[in-house]
Amino acid sequence: MKIVLIEDEIPAAERLKKLINKLQPEAEIMVVIDSIKSAVEWFSGNVDYDLIFLDIHLADGLSFNIFKNVKIEKPIIFTTAYDEYALEAFEVNSIDYLLKPISESRLKRSFDKIELLHQNNNQKMLKVLYSLQNKKQHYKSRFIVKVGSVLHPISVDKISLIYIENQLTKLQTHKGNNYILDQSLDEIEKVLNPDDFFRINRQMIVSVASIIKIEQYFSGRLILTLQSEHNDVIVSKRKASAFKLWLA
Repeated sequence: MKIVLIEDEIPAAERLKKLINKLQPEAEIMVVIDSIKSAVEWFSGNVDYDLIFLDIHLADGLSFNIFKNVKIEKPIIFTTAYDEYALEAFEVNSIDYLLKPISESRLKRSFDKIELLHQNNNQKMLKVLYSLQNKKQHYKSRFIVKVGSVLHPISVDKISLIYIENQLTKLQTHKGNNYILDQSLDEIEKVLNPDDFFRINRQMIVSVASIIKIEQYFSGRLILTLQSEHNDVIVSKRKASAFKLWLA
């Protein structure tokens, strides 16, 4: 088994290598990659590998950005300190999602799963597994935001709105605190519970809990008063009817 290890923290990479070597002594760790840029370059010129261990948080962003630049069809085991990216992970070729610190017993279960898939017609079984995983409905329970060098979890029930400002995606809490997010508004919209959040236009997603008042506006649009510094925001004409149904 030829393994690609993508991890930007040296201690974590060394620990995972030791666990892999212990559980799969015949495995070959071909390369250890520490950034999205290096990963894209490596995968662009290499296809002879069997499995990827992929850390989600890398020095230059979220590792999901790798898939925007290269096509990867081999199985992936995601590794992360956070549980909030499970949905994104299962939208690509993920066969497992390991939370750090990774235990030997949990890693063994991942290898057992791989072995089972190989024993039962690898490609066919993987396609079925991915299909089943993609049908599961998961919604984000929290976002991780970075303030300086510190990461903070923000529960979704604390979010008032998510919006675009100066080409940056930002999150605003009910208390009025604003944080920059790595994901685009399109990506975020897919992982929020539609019972609680609605995209009112191209620039903003609002929480139902943040809406104070709704008024008719020009040309079939609506204007919202929110528990936010972003007052008098506009629901586009195209979204107005769906927005009313959402609130009903």
